[in-house]
Amino acid sequence: MSEDLERLLAEEIRQAGFELYSWQLRPGSRRRLLQVVLYAAGGVGLDDCARVSRRLGAVLEAADAVAGSYVLEVSSPGLDRSLLCPRHFELALGERIRVTRVEASLAAGENPVIEGLLSAVDAEGIRLTAAAGELALPWAAIGRARVLPALALRRERATTSTEEHDDD
Repeated sequence: MSEDLERLLAEEIRQAGFELYSWQLRPGSRRRLLQVVLYAAGGVGLDDCARVSRRLGAVLEAADAVAGSYVLEVSSPGLDRSLLCPRHFELALGERIRVTRVEASLAAGENPVIEGLLSAVDAEGIRLTAAAGELALPWAAIGRARVLPALALRRERATTSTEEHDDD
């Protein structure tokens, strides 16, 4: 059922001009929650989510794709989106990301968190351009990863710049 549901969601979302970023059907106290996350290179707005939600709701009901009672929630992945699979990393090429490595992949005393520019994605893993230089990480070494929003970076630079001028 989950593969059929995923296929149905992906096709309807593609026809609406977006990509299925992720989805999850979670149990609830009375009704289950079907969370669907949309992706588009130019971003996903509130009106987009509402439009796709109406479209998906109608298609899911017509196909009786989810048994029982459920609530449909459609959203965007957000600026600091999690990178959950190789496709997500491909979509984030050229962006700054933060990766938390799995413990088994670390040498003694090595920092598990790396930040850098995602420069390549392939079948073996990813490459980051970090402060220490170019770094290759195999898929098995990656625990969690997320995009670092450009807005947060700008805020950090502005704060640092202001603090530097306050010392004058």
